[in-house]
Amino acid sequence: MKLKNPTILRENASIGKLSAEQDDDFLADAFIYHPMFSTLTDKNSPTMILLGRTGSGKTALLRRIEMKNDRVKTIDLVDLMMDHVSNSDVIRFLSALGIDLDLFFQTLWKHLLCLEFIRLRFKVENEQDSGTFVERVFQKFLGDGKRKRAIEYLKKWEGKFWITADENIKEITRQLETKVSADLGVEVDKFRTRAGYERTLSAEKKSEVIGRAKKFVNSEQIADLSSVMDMLGELNSDSGYRCFLLIDRIDEKWVDESLRFKLVRALIESLRSFRKIDNLRIIVALRTDVYERVIVESDDVGFQREKYEDYTAKLEWDAKQLHDLVDSRIRSLYRRKYTKQDVDFGDLFSLKVGGVEPLTYILERTLFRPRDMVSFVNECLLQAVGQSDIAPKHIKAAEAEFSRKRLEALYDEWRSTYPSLETVIKLLRRDKEIFAVEDLFRRDSFQETVLAVGTRDDWKIDPLFSVCRAYVEDNATRNLNEVGFAIVEKMYRIGVFGVKLHPDRRYEFSHLDNPILPSGQLTVDTKVRIHPMLHRALGIGAQV
Repeated sequence: MKLKNPTILRENASIGKLSAEQDDDFLADAFIYHPMFSTLTDKNSPTMILLGRTGSGKTALLRRIEMKNDRVKTIDLVDLMMDHVSNSDVIRFLSALGIDLDLFFQTLWKHLLCLEFIRLRFKVENEQDSGTFVERVFQKFLGDGKRKRAIEYLKKWEGKFWITADENIKEITRQLETKVSADLGVEVDKFRTRAGYERTLSAEKKSEVIGRAKKFVNSEQIADLSSVMDMLGELNSDSGYRCFLLIDRIDEKWVDESLRFKLVRALIESLRSFRKIDNLRIIVALRTDVYERVIVESDDVGFQREKYEDYTAKLEWDAKQLHDLVDSRIRSLYRRKYTKQDVDFGDLFSLKVGGVEPLTYILERTLFRPRDMVSFVNECLLQAVGQSDIAPKHIKAAEAEFSRKRLEALYDEWRSTYPSLETVIKLLRRDKEIFAVEDLFRRDSFQETVLAVGTRDDWKIDPLFSVCRAYVEDNATRNLNEVGFAIVEKMYRIGVFGVKLHPDRRYEFSHLDNPILPSGQLTVDTKVRIHPMLHRALGIGAQV
């Protein structure tokens, strides 16, 4: 309904920042309790990995947990300075030899998480606290042979519990460096001073060096940490203290790219071990594209997606939840800046846009994420400065800037997994909204695009690289079809395309339907629709 005394919108009116780290005001008084919040805070829930696309609200949920609980530690990966690991000559040497460092990386994570839990649960803040804690453990389990290994481990690290996590990571890395250097110091020096030294080794020599190096990357410390976790589980059983360890910002620059996904994989592998500690909730917020990249790079049989399904949960939103979110934020904005009256979305957006309800119009141009909604509404508020409500012309004007920003956000979101995305999307500029898969082949720049992707050796991680390379080398029609199908499948996964798999069915989109297209469903006649969110950015007219 219309307000009796309409309020004029001022400059800088906003329903929140796009980054949750800068959005504390709205998180405090306009937070929407998504069901995922209960899942994450339920001590009996197996969920430890919160999956979601960028802008889906992962960080907001973690920050809300931090606000509502006393014993919470957010582990800032940027502050960990993991570059000490990636810059280590020994680590780089072992990696160049092809030695699997997963057990060592798991050791880093398990030690770090045990350390942070001890500091959080038992209030270890200095060297004296550290000694008191270890003595308490020693007295409790005195004479318990099963706990001997765990107690020895704690005594070994007694003087380190209270120092920074960064220093502990450095210490573990130094220990590995010392062991390897004592036996293979000459080889490490040659690797350090001669570029490509590992490639000059004969097969026999390389096999010998690998055999000697492998013994230092073993499971001994992992076993010790497992004993420590068993003991911590007993110490914390029925204690009543609920502790949260939160890990976010994995998508940021916290370590060299050559190691980032290996470290993320090791973190995922490590998490299950902590289920044995009652009242400890470890929650890792992980962007969907990062998780996909870890899966792609983990091509060994030991890492299978199915093993982690019980521990992962996807953060998704429906239309009602997003409506509630913008209603709550608009009310908060007006109460703080304008009036004590309740003002919601319907009061501001009261007129249809080309016969379509404003909420429906905006939702259709999003991927059903809070950031999309906040961004679109903020652009509308900017266009309507000096007015008392938001008219269709303001929505249309806001859509142009919103669309441009969302396209740039897609590039940023998926660049690490699909580096060819920007090159492929150029195929779609100023084209039709709806077309058949085979129409891709007829575009003048299609083969030029395939050539550009298939010859970029630095894009080998991109799933499109292999099919484009096959066409470049073979130039066969069947390979051309495979390229077209692969492009549609990937653009569907990212959210660029919707597909009509049967004439009697509606267009399906990954954010509303299956996140991945079932294999073998596409034909050259399959109809494809470019998501309305991108129409203005790509110069596409609204066609139906």
